[in-house]
Amino acid sequence: MKEHSYIGFLGLAVAVVVVISFFPSCREKTSISNQIVVTAMGIDQNESGVTLTVQAVEALKTSASLSEQSQAATGVYRASGPSIHYALQGFLNETGRSTYILHNQLIVIGEKTVKEHSLYDTLDFFLRNLESRALVDVIICRNNPKTVLELQSENDAIPAEYVAQMLKEGQRLGVAVKARLLDVQQTAGGQYDMVAPIINVADKTPHLEGTAVLHQGYVVGELTQEETTSFLYAANEIDTCLHSKNGVTLRVSSSSTRLSFETDGKCHIQITGRVEITESEKTLTQEIKGEYVKAFEEELERRVKAVMEKVTNEYKSDPLALVRRAQHASKRLDLQEARFTVTANMQLTESGFTT
Repeated sequence: MKEHSYIGFLGLAVAVVVVISFFPSCREKTSISNQIVVTAMGIDQNESGVTLTVQAVEALKTSASLSEQSQAATGVYRASGPSIHYALQGFLNETGRSTYILHNQLIVIGEKTVKEHSLYDTLDFFLRNLESRALVDVIICRNNPKTVLELQSENDAIPAEYVAQMLKEGQRLGVAVKARLLDVQQTAGGQYDMVAPIINVADKTPHLEGTAVLHQGYVVGELTQEETTSFLYAANEIDTCLHSKNGVTLRVSSSSTRLSFETDGKCHIQITGRVEITESEKTLTQEIKGEYVKAFEEELERRVKAVMEKVTNEYKSDPLALVRRAQHASKRLDLQEARFTVTANMQLTESGFTT
């Protein structure tokens, strides 16, 4: 009798397992509903502590049906504490779910915070946390970081992706500098300084507004968008760039920059590249095209020299590690008294505006 009961129980168990196997979504949803993925963080620091804004994706909503996905999959949470560690713990307690932070790809810092507090102290939690990704983008926001993390776009469901693509495109076109958590880690040693892109949100739309120049972790000045492009030429980080003047548009298709130092503290910047004329309101002869290129070279020399003097002499910042490079070349360079000479040599490539 006992044997028959055992066989019956075993059969019932097998039947239950078989039935459950036909409904894997039930098990998956149970697991997914307990997961939340952090995609961006905003930091505001003041006398009383830190306010942390966390942008996170609720995994269950991204795996739901199309009708269920009509609800926003991304949520924005706020938590405060005496430090980022305690604020983050408050966020975890609020959600009460498994949280994945390694997917974080953006750190937004309020402009007031980075002017009054050292960037290294502000990001100390991430610098000491080995689980933080070194290639996380770091940006400075004119507004409250929450305004950036709440951005919405028809092209990107996750706001962090929207901002990341905007930064990537700005870097490619030579209007935005690149700043990563890795840069903060490397500059914390004090051998050189860093720069970071500035974003302003107006009418729920983000705008690149130039570059913040830092010295020893504090913002000491800013560069306009035009000055940012000139700085990127000096930094050898121009991929492609457009320059328009008097109805003529030149496109830089490649660029290379070399730095050299002299014993009297002079730094020479040599820029070479290839340009083409992509637009013109009138047909241009080869001679006139050459004159435009020559004028562009002279303007580029003037602008790069001016921006380097502004960054080093006025702001006393060294984001290109000029002092360290000069020492490596067995030369001496006083950053505050540094003098620059710039030469630009651009080769004109074929375009359709010839006669």
